[in-house]
Order: sequence, then structure tokens, then C-alpha cells
Amino acid sequence: MISDGVAGSETRTAANGVFWNALGILTRQLFLVISALWLARILGPDSYAVVALAGVYTAFTTLLLDQGLTAPLISKKNITSRFIGAATTLNILSALVIGFVTVILSPLMASAVNVDDMRKVLTVFALALPLKALSIAPRAILARSINFKTQAIVDVCASFVGAITLVIFVLVMNDYWAFVYQVVAVDTCVAIGLLALVRPPFPNLQLRLLAGSFVFGSRVLASNLLAYSVQNLDSVLVGRYLGQTSLSYFSVAHRLVTMPVQLVGQIVSRVMFPLISNRYNLERPVKFIVEKAISATAIVILPIMALIAVSSPDLIDVVLGGEWKPAAMTLTIFAIAGGRQALTTLNSPVLMGIGRADILLKFSMGAAALQISAIVVGLNWGINGVALSYTLAGFALTPVVMLIQRKAIDIKLRTQMNAVGPGLHCAIWVVIVYLSVRFALGLGAGATLTIGAIASLAITVLTLSIFHRTTIRGLTGLLGSGRESSGGPKPMRLRKLSTTRKERP
Repeated sequence: MISDGVAGSETRTAANGVFWNALGILTRQLFLVISALWLARILGPDSYAVVALAGVYTAFTTLLLDQGLTAPLISKKNITSRFIGAATTLNILSALVIGFVTVILSPLMASAVNVDDMRKVLTVFALALPLKALSIAPRAILARSINFKTQAIVDVCASFVGAITLVIFVLVMNDYWAFVYQVVAVDTCVAIGLLALVRPPFPNLQLRLLAGSFVFGSRVLASNLLAYSVQNLDSVLVGRYLGQTSLSYFSVAHRLVTMPVQLVGQIVSRVMFPLISNRYNLERPVKFIVEKAISATAIVILPIMALIAVSSPDLIDVVLGGEWKPAAMTLTIFAIAGGRQALTTLNSPVLMGIGRADILLKFSMGAAALQISAIVVGLNWGINGVALSYTLAGFALTPVVMLIQRKAIDIKLRTQMNAVGPGLHCAIWVVIVYLSVRFALGLGAGATLTIGAIASLAITVLTLSIFHRTTIRGLTGLLGSGRESSGGPKPMRLRKLSTTRKERP
């Protein structure tokens, strides 16, 4: 039996972690997404494909760089400063190798996606890869301590510098290079900030210390790479077979949806992984916090996805302009997929937290095979066909995810469905209210979007306050207790680092 004091401490820790993690991720992603959409409006569909493909590359290299070592750094019971130093060395070496390969293969990669300008862009990103490598270990150290405040401070400052860089280069160059320099500026600030504040151990050559972590880490890396392939292969195939303009429409729709999905998913999963790992190492049940996380995610993301889906023509017109109208239907389809995807993102932190990367890898392999096949089939019907095929494949996998979580942490299927209920209820009302505003008032796109969004927020709050008081009371109590805390567990003093957790009883 867990005492009330222990449970309360964990609750405050989780809430505090969510708060600071949300602040950091929200700020950084918001700056990047607003920047990308601003560039889309300035550059138009013909040139925006370079920005979209550059984002695919940066996401890919970020996954490759950590070599799956981020997960062991967070989940291992005992790590030493020498282990962290060896991991940093491997990250730097990996960055140099990946950068070299990128420069050599950049002409081939640019030719593969039919975008010649990608060669120079990839070369610049390749030269900046060591900056990403230097940030990996400090982030893992802070996540292990559930100290997201320091990460948030660094991310906010870096995002501000990146925004200034973007504005300057847009005024000077007025092309996609502004986005490239923004990304490099953000990575530079993050690396400097984390190294200065965390002061991790120096790199060393004792790579043999990492040997025991490669099995678990490689499975996590393979699972992440498979997920990445599914999430980004559609863009590559669309650019290759449907053309650069179609890729721009497709990528903008995808970006508008993935922004809120990734925000909520990262906010929750980055806190859940170390929290689940801590509880599991102490042989405590995790299903309660998973249930709360599912409920909170559904309440936030499902009404947002419903609003995006029903308002897509107005949203595209107001945010990007009339030349982007072909992306509206794709946006609606992706929004439906986003609601489903947000509710299955916990599968990864749950399985990693309990040390079952083997199950995660097997699921990722099956899911990748199904979704990639669906994407290839969907190419026959253009960008909307790709989006629809991807969405249907995702819904087919959802029951599998629920069954995995039931067996892994003993959370019943009914419990998972009930946790989704309040968010789904709000989403239904959002659709009804927005359509009522559109057809009853007959206003222009800007006025319809503004009034419809306000009305959607109001109906969501009203629905929760009338029908789901108990759920909201539990979640607000969680956050309230977190704000009263002094910041969760104190950060590790890394110069004395043994980074040892309590042993199991």
C-alpha cells in the first residue's frame, strides 16, 4: 500500500513536471510552427517544400544521434558520471559520421525528392549536427530528475533568439534560408544553455560502459525510427511521385495538425516516461497515472482536433491565404487522424518505463508495415488518398494499443474508454456548434473562424463543468497540488554524480 504522503509527493512531482515541460515545449514549438506557417504564406506552395523536407531531415537526425541512449540514461536504476561522459562521446562521434554521410549523399537525396535546393540546405544542417549531440545528455539528466524547469528556461530563451534570427533573415533574404538559420540558431542556444546550467560530465572514451545498454537502447531506437519512417515517408513519397506543389499542400496540412498533437503528446509523454520508470523500479502500480494522462490528453486534444477538422476551409483561408485552399480537405482528414494519434502516444512511454522495449519494437514493426502499405496504396488518389489511407490504418491499430496497455500495466479496456469519454463528448459539441455558427450567421472566413473558435471553447468548458465535474476536479486538483510544491525533486548535483535511485525493496 502506498502512503498518502508518497502518493501526494508523486502527484506534485508529476504536476510540476507537466507545468514546466508544457511551458518549454509550447514556447519552442509555437515559435517554430508560427515561423513555418509565416514562411508558407510568404513563399507560396512552389517553394515551401524545401522547408517541409528540411524538417523531415532534422527530425531524422535527432533520432539517430542519441543511439537509443536517452532511454537508458533515464530508466536505468544506477548510472555514473563516466557512463554519461561515454554516452556524450558516442553522440558526438555519431554526429560527425552522420554529418559526413549527409554531405556525401546530399546530391542523391535532393534528386530523390526532386528538390535541387535541398543539397545546400542538407550540407548546412550536417555541419550543425554536433550542436544537437551536445544537448542530448543534459536533457536526459534533467528528465531523470523530473526537472523540466531548467529545460523550459533554455527552450524559451532559444526560441526567442530563433524568432529574431528568422525575422532578420526574412527581411534580408526573403527565402527558405531564413528557416535554416533559425533552426541552427535555436540548436546553438540550446546547446550552450544546457551545458552551462547542467554542467554534465566531460566526454570520455570508456565506451565499454555503454555495452549493457545497447540491447534496450537499440530496441527503443529501432521503434522510434520505425515510427519516424511512418510519419515522414508519406512526405517523401508525395514529393517524389505527386510533385513539389502537392508536397507543399500536404506538408502544411500535416504541420497544422501535428503541432497541437505533438505539443500535448510531448508534454505528457516526456513526464510520464521517467515517472513510470521510477514507480516501476519501486514496484508500484502505474495504471492510475496512465488513466489520468489519457483523460487529460483526450480533454485537451480531441476538441482541438474537432475544431480543426470542421473549420479547415476557414483556417486555411485566414492563416495561409486563398492559394492554399487545396490543402483544406487534407487538413480535415489529418485532424481526424490527430485525435486518434494523440490517444495512443502513451504506448511508448508506458512500455519503455516498464522496460518492455521488446514489445514496443514488435508493435512498431507491425504498425510500420501496415501504415506504409496504406500510404503507398493511397498515392493512387493524390494527397487526400494518402491522408485517408494513413488515418484508416491508424484506427485499425488503436485496439491493439489498448490491448497492449491492458496486458502491460493491467489497465482495463473499459477504463481506457472511460478516460477518453469526456474529451470525445466535448469534441462532438464543438462540431455541432461550429457548423451552427457557419450556416446560421453566413459570415466570412475570418469572422466565422473567430466566433466559431470562441463558441467551441465556451461549449467545451460548459460541457466539462456540467457533465464531467468529477474528472475535472481530479485533474485540477492534480495541477493545483503541483503548483504548491517547491518544484518537485531537487535537481541532481552533477559534479557529485552517482545518479543512484533507491533500490527495490
